[in-house]
Amino acid sequence: MRADSFDSAEWGEIVARFGGEAGLAASAREHGAFARRREVRSASDLLRLAFMYGPGGLSLRSLAASASADGVCEASDVALLKRLSGASGWLSALCADVLASGREAGETGVPHSATRPIRIVDASRLEGPGGRAFRLHLAFDPAAGRVTDARITGLDQGERLDRTPPEAGAIYLADRGYPQPDGLRRLREAGADVLVRATWNSLRLCDEQNQPIDWLDVFSKARARGAGST
Repeated sequence: MRADSFDSAEWGEIVARFGGEAGLAASAREHGAFARRREVRSASDLLRLAFMYGPGGLSLRSLAASASADGVCEASDVALLKRLSGASGWLSALCADVLASGREAGETGVPHSATRPIRIVDASRLEGPGGRAFRLHLAFDPAAGRVTDARITGLDQGERLDRTPPEAGAIYLADRGYPQPDGLRRLREAGADVLVRATWNSLRLCDEQNQPIDWLDVFSKARARGAGST
């Protein structure tokens, strides 16, 4: 996504989604991202620069050159880094507001399967400038077709079911990297159910007597019945 590739109408729709020019200016001041006009003229211009640098994938030098060519601002790469670094709290708040507005509006009006929301959780590695890498954790609602929560951490923070806030009543789906006792326990305590792909050594599962499950017995019964449960 290149913010400089949006036409005026498309960019206007994006600005409107964040509360318009006045709303962006107010939230930027609230979070200390835009105290005065120096090089960057407005909060919407600062947001545009963030789109160009983040989703757009421009380096700081390319960002400075592109911003100058497109008439967004005249600033050095060092100056732009300082402005964007100072806007991190504001950008996080904007993301949180967009996610919250979707939940409050009933997830864009699309009904969930049955009566319970479904959350698919997964994570991806993001490569940042200067060789830095991060991990992006997402929760996705397949019925609404939208992300419901997102977190960025260092690579030392691994995949966990409870990396995003658990929702009571939701059904969480995840791959084999997620069946971890602490995350499972927190979601169950929050009133959520979990469907994960488990490998033979990912969890130590026990029966009602707190004895390790005899998987050979389970598989043998499942083969005879055509299905099985534990």
